[in-house]
Amino acid sequence: MTMHLLRFSLLSLAIALGAQGCAIKRPLPTPPPLEPKLQRLPSDQQFGVPVYLKKVNDVWTASATGDLTDPNTERVKFYPYAGWAAELSFEGGLNDLTCYSWSSERKGRKYSRCTSVFYTKDVGTTVGRKVVRGVFTMGIATLGDALNNNPSVVIALDQDAFNTALTTSRAIEVAKLNAPLWEYRAEFKAAQSSSAKLKSFITRHDGYYDPDGLVEQARQQLTKSEEEDAKQATKRREQEQKLENGRAFVKRLSDEHQRLVDEQNVRVQAYLKTLRIGDRILVISDAPSYRRSYGMVIEMKGPLLLVQWEDRTPQMEWIQGLSVMPLR
Repeated sequence: MTMHLLRFSLLSLAIALGAQGCAIKRPLPTPPPLEPKLQRLPSDQQFGVPVYLKKVNDVWTASATGDLTDPNTERVKFYPYAGWAAELSFEGGLNDLTCYSWSSERKGRKYSRCTSVFYTKDVGTTVGRKVVRGVFTMGIATLGDALNNNPSVVIALDQDAFNTALTTSRAIEVAKLNAPLWEYRAEFKAAQSSSAKLKSFITRHDGYYDPDGLVEQARQQLTKSEEEDAKQATKRREQEQKLENGRAFVKRLSDEHQRLVDEQNVRVQAYLKTLRIGDRILVISDAPSYRRSYGMVIEMKGPLLLVQWEDRTPQMEWIQGLSVMPLR
């Protein structure tokens, strides 16, 4: 009887804690912890070295290649320039922390947190209870059962299991062995941003380390890049020439306008010296009307003229002598 009560208590406790775990609200997605550190590195140092972990008979092994459709295979990336830090490298669901019943199987789906054995149902820090892929250690519930009874469960990384797999598989040794290959590929990718970087890549790898034959690709891209640089340089020169021609044209117009103004002032000054009281004069107003007004000089005081107009008001008005146009 006591044994039955104990089993019933354990079952009730597991079910209650399971319901509590399913009730947890989905947390906001957070960026991978390595991302800020990687972003501070030069582009050719942000690369990761992929290593595939495969579990056979409860033993993890590491390899440079693997099949992610196999539910017993995981992929991790090591980052040499970030202190060889490692993190799981998924195909999809990069920010998902909630799994649904249709997303928990690897078959026919991308490798993600929901299909990784290292992500478990999040049950907090309850002592004596741990969930691995949704299976309680006391053998009461499975992930499938949880997802059948609840549309979704919140998941979290089982860091201990992940670290154990990395250590026992000696994955970092595989990563260090393959790091030169991925650094070479990252350097080629970064070199495509400029002709100078392509030249540097070719100089560094031509006749030395070129396992993917990227030096020839770099040469081809360099030719295209230099042709494009030449086109851009020609285009810039043409644009600069057009601007220079435009500035020269505006200057010629300005100079010609000033020349005409100066000539007109000379003629007006000469005309004013001959002007007498009683002479008939012409004044042309500014744009846009360019109205022609005629009048007779009534009085002269220095540069000012008192004019009696023939066709405008007020009939008598003081004007600047320089505004007068010669009639002849």
